[in-house]
Amino acid sequence: MIIPAILAQKYENYREIIELAANIAKETLQNHCDKTGYAFASRIKTIESLAEKIGTGRYKSWSALDDLFACTIIVPTLHQEEEVSKFCRSVFKVLRTGWKICWQISHPSFTAFVQGSMGKDVQNAKQNAL
Repeated sequence: MIIPAILAQKYENYREIIELAANIAKETLQNHCDKTGYAFASRIKTIESLAEKIGTGRYKSWSALDDLFACTIIVPTLHQEEEVSKFCRSVFKVLRTGWKICWQISHPSFTAFVQGSMGKDVQNAKQNAL
């Protein structure tokens, strides 16, 4: 797949902040899952996948992307789902809930917004970075 130069540049510009936010979220959530026995999975979107989403018209621009980072906690029952939601609210500032939970990650060098995935709000995080 051919990666447009502008997309490669944007991806590289935001890669560090995406990785930092992803690592904070992963560390926090993985530790919780290790203690509770829940399965945890996460990923940072690859540049090839981003190029495909933009190239096919699914997303019109970089700023429309909403899943640069995503994670999932797998729980056996709805009771545990509420416990995990409560945990997330205790460690992250939850901005909205629904099909995707959106939470805020604060760090001394940036503020990022994770929406079950990380996306367009990473621009704000990059602008707020020290």
